[in-house]
Amino acid sequence: AGAHFAAVAPLPFSLVVAAGRGGAGHPQVVLAHDLDDAETWRSRAFEVDRPALGLCNPNTGTLVPAGDRVDLELVVALHRRHPVLVRTTDARVSEVDGDPWRVRFTRPFDMTNDARLFSTDPTGRVPLLEGKLVAQHDHRASRMLSPTRTEADTLARTDPAAPAGAWRFVTPDDVQRRTPDRELHLVVRLISGRASNRTLVAALAPHVGVGNSLVVLDTTPAHAVLLCGLLNSLPLDHVLRCKIEDANVNVFVLRQLPVPTPDALGAAAPWDPQRSLGSWIAQRVVGLAAASAAVARALGLDEPVCVPEATRQRWRDDIDAAAFHLYGHSTDEVSHVLDSFRGLQRAERAAGTPGRTRRAVLARIESLRAGEGSLTHDAALPTLPAPLVTPLR
Repeated sequence: AGAHFAAVAPLPFSLVVAAGRGGAGHPQVVLAHDLDDAETWRSRAFEVDRPALGLCNPNTGTLVPAGDRVDLELVVALHRRHPVLVRTTDARVSEVDGDPWRVRFTRPFDMTNDARLFSTDPTGRVPLLEGKLVAQHDHRASRMLSPTRTEADTLARTDPAAPAGAWRFVTPDDVQRRTPDRELHLVVRLISGRASNRTLVAALAPHVGVGNSLVVLDTTPAHAVLLCGLLNSLPLDHVLRCKIEDANVNVFVLRQLPVPTPDALGAAAPWDPQRSLGSWIAQRVVGLAAASAAVARALGLDEPVCVPEATRQRWRDDIDAAAFHLYGHSTDEVSHVLDSFRGLQRAERAAGTPGRTRRAVLARIESLRAGEGSLTHDAALPTLPAPLVTPLR
């Protein structure tokens, strides 16, 4: 590449060639490291037609910076099966043109402009959530030791009543003025990246302050629970990774993710025909989120759900397997998606459990297809409160 583009030779880059209005498509070369290697051109160059652009990013009309042809074809296929989360008339959200989840994106507290409202004294105040505190299905995953240092929150793992380990706190009155008036919030982390173990990170949280490294998806509790499960799933995380290029997860990208509608989740789970897919997924999301007593109350449970980590991991695997079914992935496509999470693979090797997620999710998918009873009778799962049940249609 140095002979052609000396200024960027040490860096991976993309070369996009767009035809004029009369062109049949938009040839795209992604991360070509050697422009003199004909095989690189053949494997990395592929066309993106205008209908595909409009399908994948209808609000912005932008390219999907997928890593290869297989990724792009898979993203397009998922968009053909499911609409985007929020369809708008343009990138500035001048008018909403499709919003089956009835969701509103808000960022209540700006860490710079609202700094005068923050205190390090928790007395009479509630935690201010920041992205670094949050992991999938867990708003108390980490504890802040300083404004820039965090560690795993071991207290939260053993004490359901422990609050989020925030460094900054805000008054309940300020939270009431800035945050949607709901007891339960769905938050999504906005700083991540392809190199992370997981890029799309969502959690359910109680009525606390939320900083702008997170975005609140304001919707009904039933919708928040289902969206939390879908957003944290491997197939949707893979789509997000194909759509972003850096460490920022922008709201306009979240709006354009392919998300099954609430109606689609009303279909019967093939492995549990007496229940809807939505209820089957929601029960596991509730079990994961309700490790916090505050979230358990907001969900309508009488007590928190305290189970071993192995049980929590089984529920996460269940959600991933159900999501792959819902999105319509073939076995080969599931394998492709699982193999793309290299950061997760490195973390599992370091933990002495190489390939754990891949083996577990593939096994759960086979169990779903076989309709095994263990998927319908899990005694550790909480009873789903009536307002969170997705009716069979």
